[in-house]
Amino acid sequence: MKNYLILFSLIISFKSFSQTGMYIVTEKFDGMISAPTYDSVFVTNPSGVTSTQTIPHINMNLKNHNSSLNIIFNSITNLGYKMTENGPMQLGFNTPYYFTHTWYFYHP
Repeated sequence: MKNYLILFSLIISFKSFSQTGMYIVTEKFDGMISAPTYDSVFVTNPSGVTSTQTIPHINMNLKNHNSSLNIIFNSITNLGYKMTENGPMQLGFNTPYYFTHTWYFYHP
């Protein structure tokens, strides 16, 4: 009986943090090109549908970049989601090189 209780509690905790209850926001920006003009932001909703938005490149206009990213974050938190963590910045080794950064939002 104790094993069933542990298994049930693990299932409940996993379900609350699984993709079906989360928004995932990933920003991709080119770090090594001579004149980057925008960053791509991919927003995956709890249904698994991904939309793509472009925002000003972080190196071209930091103020507008952060403002645009904040609008995306606010649209998710206004739905009742909370940021749970952000992943480390990742380097992509395709040519040209690029970086990604990911944030996770869950619904409590």
